[in-house]
Order: sequence, then structure tokens, then C-alpha cells
Amino acid sequence: MNMSTDCQLYPSSDRLPFGLNNRPSDGKEFTKFLKKGGNELLLHFHLTIAPHIKDILSKIWIPPHESAKIISSMIEETHILSEYKIMVSGETDNISLYLTGKDNIWVYSPFTQFEDNIIIRETSCNILAARGEHLCIVEKNEILTNRLKIPKVVLINPSVKEIFPTPRLALCVSSLAAYLRKYQKADVRILDMQIGLTEDEIINRIKNICPDIIGISISFGQMPLGERILERIFSEIVAERETIVIAGNVISAFGYERFLEKFPNLLICYSEGEKTMVDLVDYINGNKNCILDEVSGITYIENGKIRKSSIVEVDMDDLPLPAMDTLEGLIKNKGALTMEISRNCYHRACSFCPRTHKPGKWKGMSPQLVLKQLKHYKMIFDHFDIENRIFMADEEFVGCMGDGKEAERITKIANEVIEKGLNLSFDQNTRIDQIYNPNKDKKWHVERMNMLLSCKNAGLDRLLVGIESGSDTVLKRFNKNITANQSVTALRILSALEVGIRITFITFDHLMNFKELKENVLFLERDDVFLQPVNLSKIACDELFGSIHDDQYIRKNSLRQPLYENVAYMLVNLEVLMNSHYIALLANAEIKYNKKLFITNTPDYNMARYKVCYLDESIGAIANGCQKWIDRHFALDYCLKGMYKVTNKKEREYVFKFRARYRKFSFLLLKSLVWIFDPHNTISLEKNLSDIEDIIINLERIKQKKLGSTNDQIIIEILDLYNEKMKLLILEIESLLNTDEIQDENFQLREAINQWRVKKEWNLINP
Repeated sequence: MNMSTDCQLYPSSDRLPFGLNNRPSDGKEFTKFLKKGGNELLLHFHLTIAPHIKDILSKIWIPPHESAKIISSMIEETHILSEYKIMVSGETDNISLYLTGKDNIWVYSPFTQFEDNIIIRETSCNILAARGEHLCIVEKNEILTNRLKIPKVVLINPSVKEIFPTPRLALCVSSLAAYLRKYQKADVRILDMQIGLTEDEIINRIKNICPDIIGISISFGQMPLGERILERIFSEIVAERETIVIAGNVISAFGYERFLEKFPNLLICYSEGEKTMVDLVDYINGNKNCILDEVSGITYIENGKIRKSSIVEVDMDDLPLPAMDTLEGLIKNKGALTMEISRNCYHRACSFCPRTHKPGKWKGMSPQLVLKQLKHYKMIFDHFDIENRIFMADEEFVGCMGDGKEAERITKIANEVIEKGLNLSFDQNTRIDQIYNPNKDKKWHVERMNMLLSCKNAGLDRLLVGIESGSDTVLKRFNKNITANQSVTALRILSALEVGIRITFITFDHLMNFKELKENVLFLERDDVFLQPVNLSKIACDELFGSIHDDQYIRKNSLRQPLYENVAYMLVNLEVLMNSHYIALLANAEIKYNKKLFITNTPDYNMARYKVCYLDESIGAIANGCQKWIDRHFALDYCLKGMYKVTNKKEREYVFKFRARYRKFSFLLLKSLVWIFDPHNTISLEKNLSDIEDIIINLERIKQKKLGSTNDQIIIEILDLYNEKMKLLILEIESLLNTDEIQDENFQLREAINQWRVKKEWNLINP
């Protein structure tokens, strides 16, 4: 038998070379196979077929089941091993091809050594022959055969496109799919309504796939859609075959009682889903002793009672690259690529922010894994010739590692990105006290400033920071653990370093008084916050840090740009979310002021929030009017926001200017309303006269006749005045569309404009 030195036949008397101790069978059939030219076939496969398979499997946006179809067609054309059953399983590095014949199975793992193949290791199967490090033939046995019978899992991402027209990589399902594939636990299919699938198509595809497990992710605003899909799943699919159905994401987690009442056979994942899905696969395979309570992080009904299992958190360094199954659809629909390198917020104590569905503490990926995943994103950008832009989904990317090396970790990641020449652009999110903390020394701040500079040089385009309020009493109520002046100092540092800034700001909360509302208005209008970028070749970070606290330096270097121009969403009402501490504050206020604040005892499950009155009714009227303004323009603004993420530099400048003007109108609306309703007349519009000269007469008329009108009548009149300004803005956008200075290949922007024009009344999306 002529065998090259590159091919090894493992005789039955030998231990396997990497510690798998099962003794193989006598191998007679396989010896016959080799004598009949099997070795030459193995060599031929290794040299001529494997490279093509490797190329197919390197395309990480092709799901394993689709790769299997392509490889099957290729093998059929070669008439080599065409009688073998083909399966592809895994993701990125560990993706593997399995060719199952009558007596043996060919295993090809092009990006890792076959001895590290997870299924080979789990089943301790007998290696009969190998060619190189990536291709081997193993003996077929019952254990291995059963392990390769991986169940089918469908993961559904619902989407209400009328509200959220711009798609993005849905980490809620993509992370779960990738994790299942990493451990080769399931044949996963992602059905994402963002890229065009309808309810009927979702159901029909599930029927064709015949999955063992169906998962659905239900987020804010998706409950009616999610329930419709679940109703059809249980009536049309589960009724025909045994299928486990599980729902996850925030709405499912918060509203589990409602879901379980309506769907008693449903499982709810109430925290991270990666371990849950792997455990669920083990459960249906009989590997969890058939006890649901062994499945991590689920709520379910057993014997008429709701049970809740314990949680096993996932290690961030155990997370693979999110599955890219929907990538081509996202690109076609001008969608955005997302990524996360950490989970949770290290503060975890804001009164408005529920944490029951989050991990127990902040956790981050190692720099090595972050860089590895970024390289995959870069490969995608280069292959599809799209902009190298990633939108990070981290709540707070700096975090708290417990060793004081948070800045060192982030700097290391950024420097690696620079060194490897990845040429990326990305957004990130952090807390104000990660930039400026009055309890920290100068050395700490200089280290943070250098960290931010490294991030900027690595491609940080914009940093989102949560200021939330310009009133210290509101910030205390929110338990933000920051002050308004602290936010100002942090923003001065960011602007001086020329780091792009986005701000989240909660304009209204239900317990605020008029003094606090005016403090918010005046804070939003401050024009001494953003500074001119410094020349870092002439001034070091430690010197800049001193200048930031010098009033004369501030006056000299201020950009005179109002703060509201960098607020991501203007006029935000606090949402009293289920499981948040703010609920207790409201309950205490009801007792203290003897006033009913909760409109209903049960929450709005679709948005996972309670409907609540404002302690000050005039503030409630203003907040309600501002919400009508937001809802009237939301789809259009969200579309522009989505375009900003994926369009070219010139078009992005247009989009940024449009959104900036929309924010300006929003602020002027707010200030006008506060001016109208201010009980002490301490707010003045004099500073804004140049912006509202066309409507100031009408505003003064409305203020004079205020006593003869209801709050709602006054507010509608003012909304109509500012809507005339929006009409002019829309005309400018359309003129650029007509001259092709703004591209709208999928007509998303035109459709958003058409929807905007249809709206004539001031209604709420979620009243």
C-alpha cells in the first residue's frame, strides 16, 4: 500500500495521537477501501476538492446549511464521494464539513486542526486516516452518528418596519445562532423580518424547516406582532408536531406572566440566551436528565405553577462572532452592522433602568477576542466594498474590571486596531464618570484622555454619553451618581480632544417640578460647553486637563454651540419601565402628595412600561405635546438616522444638518411651551428671536389668550406653528433627492416623507 508521508493510517493497536483512547475496530472494511484506491482518493480530495470547500466555508455570511448545498452540488459534479451525506456545522474557525458514508465519516475542518474538532473530541471517535492537519476519516459508530443528528433551531427577529425602517444586524438572534454553531449543537436558521420577510413567509418557512426548537425575540413595540406569530406557531405548527417554543428579549422577560397565561406551553428566557439555547438543545437530546429546571434562565409553567430556573452566565470570551446570515439582505436594504464587546453597565443603579434581565455585573471581552472579531468585520467590509463602519451595542464599553486597568484594556484594543491597519469607523457608549470623575486624581484623568485619543485614532466617530438632566435634583432622583457640572466638564474634555459626541437626555420625568424643567431648558441651551479642538502637538493632556478648569480658557475657546445640537433624541419623556426603581418613587409620591399617579395598575406590556400622570399637570401637558411632536416625526427622523449610518461622507453631512435642524426646532418648541406655561415668567425667548421671528407674534398671541383656552388647545396651536418649519425642511430634503445629491435606492426616505405627509393629526404612537 503506497502512502505518502503526509497521510497517516491509525492501526487498531495504537493510541490516538491526541489522547482519544477508544480502540478502533479491526478496520477491515476501511483497509479494503484504502487498497481499492482510497488513499489516492484521500490525496485527491485533499489537493483538489478541499481548497474549494475551504473557500466556500471562509465566506462567513453563508449559513452552514447553505454552504452544505453549494458543496453538495460541487461534489456531485466531481462524482467523488457523491453517495456520502453532507453536513456543515460550526462557525468561523471551527466550521467543519462532515461526509457520512456507510462505514466511515470524512471530517474536514479547514480553519482548525481536526484533532480540535469539537464533535470528534466529544465522541472520542476512532481516527482511521488523516491527510495533513485538517482532514481525517473517522470510523462511523452509533455515538458519532447520533451526535451528528443535530436538531434544527429557528430564531425569529420580528420587526415593525413602519416604525423602524432601517435594519441592523440583530444581535438578539445572531449571537444565539453563533453560540449554538460554535458548539455544533444545532442547525440554526435565522428569520429576520427586517429584511423583508412577512408573517406568512415566517410561518411557511418554519413549516418547511420542521424545527425542533423555535425561538422568537420580542423587543419594545413588537408585542402585538410577536403574539400574532406565536399564535400561528402554536396553532399551525406545534399542533402538528412536538416543537419547543421559547421567547426572549426584554418584552418577553418583563411580561412573562402575560405570555405564559396566553401560551402556557411557552418557555421564556429572562436573561442572556446563549446558555439557555445550548441547554435547551441538550434537554431535547436527553442530556439534561429531562428536567427543564436544568435549563439556564427560563421561566415556564409546570403543574399549573410558574417556575424559574437559575442562570448560568456566559463568559464574554466564549462568545463567537455574531452569525452573519442576514448580511447580504442588510447590505441590500442599506442596513447597519452591529457588535458588542461588553455587556451590562458597571453602575447598574439608575432608578429608571431595570436590570432584572441583565447579567449580574459588567463584563467585557479580552482585547485578543475583540481584535479577532474586528478582523472578520474588516473582511466583510472589503469583500462587499462597503463602508468600514460598526455600531457598537455596548451599554458602557469602558466598564469596571476590578483591577483599575479599564483604560489599559481599551487602549490596548484601540492600538491593536491601529497597528493592524483595520481602518474602521465605530460608535461607542459610556458614562460621564468614565471621562471625568471629581473623585479621581489628575493621573487618572490623563490616562482616560489618552485612552480616548487612542480610540479616536482607531476610528471612534462618536461617543454616546448619558447626561440625562441638567438639574442636580433630577439627577439625584435618577440616582445617576453624577452632577450637571460634572457632565459639562466631561463634554469639554471630549470636545477639546475632538471626539464626536452624542448625548442622551431625559427632558421630562413624572416627579419633576417647574424649576427642574426650566433648569433642563437652560442647560440644553448652554453654549459654553463645547470647546475648540486643541493642537495636541502644542499642549499635553495634563496641561489640557488644567485648562479645562480655567474659566478664562473656557471663555476664549468655547465654540458657542448650544448643547442640544448633540442630543441624540430631543424631548424625551422618562419611560417608567417595569422592574425599575422609579416605580417605588412614584408609589411614595402618591402617598406623600395624596395624588393618583399610576393611570392603571397593569403596565403596557408592548412597551414594558407603566402609564403615569405627571405630578405637575402643566408639565404633563407639555410633555404630552412634545411626545406628539416626536411621534409625528419619528419615522422620518429614524430613517435619516439610519441613512447616516450607511451613506457616504457627503450625504452624511446633509443628513447631519437635517437632523440638527430638527433638533433645533424641537428645542425651540420646548422652550416656547415652557415660556407659555411658566408660572413665574422667568423664561425669556429674547435669545431665540432670530430663530422664531416668523412665529413670535403668534406665540405672544397664544400666551395672552392662555386663560381662555385649554392646555391641549394651546399646545396644538404651537405644534402647528413649528410643523410649518418642518414642511420647509422636508422640501429641502426632497430637492436634494430630486437632484440625486442624496441617494435613496430603496425609496426608504421617500416613503418616510410620504408617511409624514399623510399624518394630519397630532396623535401618539403608543398612547
